[in-house]
Amino acid sequence: MKREGVRGRVGEIVVVVIGILLAVSVDSAWQSAQDRQLAKEVLSGIAAATQNNRALLEARIDRRERKLDATHELLLWATDPSVTIPPDSIGMLVSAIRVNQRLRPDDSRIRELITSGRMHLIHNEDLRALLAGWDAEFTDLAAKELDSVDNRKRIVSWLNPRVPLDGGGLGRLDRLPRRAWTATDTQMLRVMDFENMLRRQFFLDSSAQLAAMDLLVFFDEMLGLVAAEAD
Repeated sequence: MKREGVRGRVGEIVVVVIGILLAVSVDSAWQSAQDRQLAKEVLSGIAAATQNNRALLEARIDRRERKLDATHELLLWATDPSVTIPPDSIGMLVSAIRVNQRLRPDDSRIRELITSGRMHLIHNEDLRALLAGWDAEFTDLAAKELDSVDNRKRIVSWLNPRVPLDGGGLGRLDRLPRRAWTATDTQMLRVMDFENMLRRQFFLDSSAQLAAMDLLVFFDEMLGLVAAEAD
């Protein structure tokens, strides 16, 4: 009788253990399925945001290249008296270099992934490293763009009392048409102060352009790794 009682209890324990193992297995399979679905959604969101950021960055790179060309042309004119450019063309070049630009990417998906503690959903180590290093990559470009904007503001402050500039801003009721540039206006720019500010602006924009190109490579690498992870 005792043996039968022991066997019965052992049997009950075995049944309970098997039940627990089955429950754990089912729960684990369900969690894995949930993780796979969540990872798919996360990767899709990161891919879409990265593609949009890449397109935005490319537009910024093209625009900055035009600014660099305008700054370089102004520098040639300011440093070489033999170079002649019509006054209104000088005005157009000045307008081109006055426009500020800073990249404001959508990185909410990446930050959400990092702060939520779900980085384990990403299996590729290289992709995890890129995602974790996003801040460092973008901070470099942001710092260089801020330096460029600050110097451009100094140029505009210097220009304001000296030459004709556009009146007001977009949407301003007091916006007035800019008067035509004259030879007298342009001669006011052929001074060392303006030349030095242009040289600094060209250097700062060139540095920002290199950082933007590096970020473009970063985006391309991220898109490739995201696609591989999704497969």
